Amino acid sequence: MKAELFLFLNSLGTGEVMVILLFILMFFGAKNIPGIARTMGRGIRQMKNASQEIQNEITKSTNNMRDDLNIKREIEQTVKDMDKPKPKTAPKTPSESAVVDPDKNATQT
Repeated sequence: MKAELFLFLNSLGTGEVMVILLFILMFFGAKNIPGIARTMGRGIRQMKNASQEIQNEITKSTNNMRDDLNIKREIEQTVKDMDKPKPKTAPKTPSESAVVDPDKNATQT
């Protein structure tokens, strides 16, 4: 951005810059120039800060939207999973229910 800001300076010569500075000195006076420069510096800093805040808000908003979309996808996936018919399991045969877990027997005795 800085290169774009000062592109017009390529066509200005030293003499032209001196005339502009002399005009500023005559128009505003030597006593007012530091105050004007200070005020301009503060204004530029405030614009940069405002620009940075806007960029941060946009980034934060984008991240929030992305998180919301992820949550929406998870909800949709959960709804789809709930709508799927559950596979029916065959009832246990008496021989399967008679199988004893050795760990259970060890803790019970």
